[in-house]
Amino acid sequence: MFFIGKTIVREIVSAGDLASRVWDISDFTTDNTWRELDVSSAIPLAAKLAVLRIRITDDVAGMYCEIRPKGYTSGINIFRAMVLAANKPADHEFAIVLPEDNILEYKFSNTTWGVIDLDPIYWVL
Repeated sequence: MFFIGKTIVREIVSAGDLASRVWDISDFTTDNTWRELDVSSAIPLAAKLAVLRIRITDDVAGMYCEIRPKGYTSGINIFRAMVLAANKPADHEFAIVLPEDNILEYKFSNTTWGVIDLDPIYWVL
């Protein structure tokens, strides 16, 4: 048992051996606008924190995405990933605190992306 903020953590749950991507490019709108993503289809509402893996690819270096818990308004304490080289996958793993309704917000550069894959690795109850 340990604490995240004032919450007692009782269990870490693995997403297991996924047979397919949980969210892919078809699940995202890429217009440089904050959009909502409900992750409760893969991560239970009781989860307090999730570790996710994202893979992005584009034919232009410098394209980016940002992901934050719903309700955050600052760009300081959020996750960012960037394509560092054209046509080379950028893989990132990150932890994110989940709001009570399991809705995250995301924003992708306004471009035609080659790959966007987002999968849970594990979550904390």
